[in-house]
Amino acid sequence: MGADQAEEGGDEADVDLVFDVPQAMSGAICGWRPDMDNEDWGEIAFTRLRRIGEPDPPAKRSWLAKLFGG
Repeated sequence: MGADQAEEGGDEADVDLVFDVPQAMSGAICGWRPDMDNEDWGEIAFTRLRRIGEPDPPAKRSWLAKLFGG
């Protein structure tokens, strides 16, 4: 990514290509980038891992719900 950033003008450029390094690494290692769209996968759902038998965490109330008593 250093050469690409230098091509764009280095530190004086209006873009920051270093920001794309994690996505590029993910694509190179896993074959998936967070900014990729693949219709075959359907909707991507992120889940939280927990131990077997661990109860669900209590639902968090938004600060608006807390403020207005909802």
